[in-house]
Amino acid sequence: MSWVLRIFNFFLKVFSHHGVNKLHHAEDIKEAFEGHALKSDSAIKRFIKHYAHPLVATDHEHWVWVGDKNKAKRHMLYLHGGGFTVHLPSTYRYWADRLATMNDAAVLVVDYPLTPKYPHPAATEDCLDAYRWMIEDQKIDPKSIVIGGDSAGGNLAMVTLLKIKDAGLPNPACAFMMSPALDLTLSSPSMKENEKTDAMGTFNILQKVTNLYCPAGNFTDYTVSPVFGDCRGLPPVQLHASTSELLRDDSIRFYEKFKNDMPVELELWESTPHCHQLFGFLPEAKEARAKIQRFIAQHCSG
Repeated sequence: MSWVLRIFNFFLKVFSHHGVNKLHHAEDIKEAFEGHALKSDSAIKRFIKHYAHPLVATDHEHWVWVGDKNKAKRHMLYLHGGGFTVHLPSTYRYWADRLATMNDAAVLVVDYPLTPKYPHPAATEDCLDAYRWMIEDQKIDPKSIVIGGDSAGGNLAMVTLLKIKDAGLPNPACAFMMSPALDLTLSSPSMKENEKTDAMGTFNILQKVTNLYCPAGNFTDYTVSPVFGDCRGLPPVQLHASTSELLRDDSIRFYEKFKNDMPVELELWESTPHCHQLFGFLPEAKEARAKIQRFIAQHCSG
């Protein structure tokens, strides 16, 4: 663990304590999450100096390109995190910009329908629609497409792969997921084991969020928890998780279950924050982004 990460982890625990505690005890988790996300996104926005790629509108109000799809070598469908309840536009605008630069790609950022107004399966349907639009309406070669996502977006990325298979559509070249929530039954051992080491959330918060997202309670449905899906025939997938986060074992369990059925890689990071790849100043984030870049280059020639 780098000294930068040690210092960052200390300050993260100190400064996130109030926000996490407020979410933990919130009666209205949606309202509390939105307030917390707004403060976080505003703070991050202060550090963003410039963007390398323009925003390009689409004919869908909630889908936007970061970069020029007609000039890019690759095309990425990116599904943001936020517990299925919020979107951090500045954070993900910047992250998509970095992904575009790293991978010579145009990135389609999907602001999918959020819970509780739009519970499952609204988000999954929108994500599949976005992929279908890319290959059918925009005539983009699936072999040039990469699907990515983090946290809740990692869940949606894996579900999208499964729904692509079900729909008989051609697979994208590959996919990567950072700290994905792959089992919304919340039965992974790390949900309890890492309660004291995950500075970004608690088991109680995850319970509230998953109940909002899937009020029907059918958490073993593979379009809710993709760890219960049939992953044979899926394209190459790279998973990233931290040893100290609540969602650690979702990725480990998925890897162990499907490593003989599909090409899947697992990258475990020692004591990094949830979705640490987004924290650009961390040496571990730089290393993780390089692994993502190499994985995409290996499987998606564009």
